[in-house]
Amino acid sequence: MSRIYKYPRVSLDDSIERDEVDASLRLKKKLEKRKQQRKKSTKVSRSFRKLMSFRDKNKIRS
Repeated sequence: MSRIYKYPRVSLDDSIERDEVDASLRLKKKLEKRKQQRKKSTKVSRSFRKLMSFRDKNKIRS
């Protein structure tokens, strides 16, 4: 296994052996992680907006 390449080299002619199932699984995990990060980000931004709104309303009342 080379340090430079993710996939093991078969021979010196630069052909690379890849397991397509492994690649699709890795891609699926990556997309799932991105989806979770997006959800978290929107959740945080919503709560931040609610907090700012609450703070502004309290400032007006005071």
